[in-house]
Amino acid sequence: MDQETHERFLGLLDSSRAAVLIVADWLCGKGMNVMLPYYSRSPDHQVRSQHRDGGDIMALNKDISKAYRIEVRHHQNESWTGPGDWPERNVYGAIVGPLHCHNDKTYAWFHLNKDMTHYYMVKPGSRAHWSTRAVMDKPSGEKKDNYFVPIEHVEFGRFSDE
Repeated sequence: MDQETHERFLGLLDSSRAAVLIVADWLCGKGMNVMLPYYSRSPDHQVRSQHRDGGDIMALNKDISKAYRIEVRHHQNESWTGPGDWPERNVYGAIVGPLHCHNDKTYAWFHLNKDMTHYYMVKPGSRAHWSTRAVMDKPSGEKKDNYFVPIEHVEFGRFSDE
C-alpha cells in the first residue's frame, strides 16, 4: 500500500463513522448496550499496522457479560432499499483477509445504503451459503477476494421502521 492508497482508505474510514453511529444508536434502541472501541488513524501507510481497530461496535448483552463484534460498511454509491431493488442475486459480505484476522469473532456485518436509511445484515450463521469472488477494492485499486451471500440469507431492514 502506498501513501495515496492509504489516504483513500482514511477518507472511507472517516466517512463511515456516521454509519457506525447510526447502527450503534439503532442497537441501543433495541435494548442493547453498545461500546465504540478505540480506533486511531495512521498518519502514514508505513505504520498502519500499529493502528488497527477493535471492530466498529461492540454490542454487549444485558448483563454485560458478553460482547459481540459488529462491523459496519456504508455503501456510499448504492441507493437500494431492500431485496426488491437489489441489483444482484448475492450481496457483499466481507473481505476474506480481514475476516480471518478477526478469528471469525464478528457477530454481524451491517451494510447501509447511500442515504443510511436502510441496511442489510449478514450473520455468520449463513456462512455455509457464502461464495468467494475477486472484486476491485476501492481503497487499494486491487482485486481482492470477497465473500458474497445469497440474498435469501440476508436480513434487510429500514432504520425508521424499527
